Amino acid sequence: MKRRRLALLSCTGLAAALTIVAAFVPIPQTPRVALGVLIVFVLPGFAILSALFPGPQLSRGERLLASVGTSIAMTVYVSVLLGTTSMGLSHESLAVTLGATTIAASVLASFRARYADEA
Repeated sequence: MKRRRLALLSCTGLAAALTIVAAFVPIPQTPRVALGVLIVFVLPGFAILSALFPGPQLSRGERLLASVGTSIAMTVYVSVLLGTTSMGLSHESLAVTLGATTIAASVLASFRARYADEA
């Protein structure tokens, strides 16, 4: 597995964890907005695509564009899903759900990439 991809997946998981923490801990508005933009537009899609395509099937540009599209689609899907549950849709529930999914996809992507390199 390329070290750069592993570093990006680690940073993705860390940013997702910070997003979950920021939903419950009062922090300044600027970092909260930056984490929100990342968790809605980039991080979940990158983690999911890295889990689905562990090798170099996609170029950097393709991976970036697909990450944005996948992240937006996932955010819409999770928002609708949370809106239909008894928990409801709030910024806390959305941050926790997107963050947890991103962390899980990052962990899965790191395992898949490691085993793809060994095979």
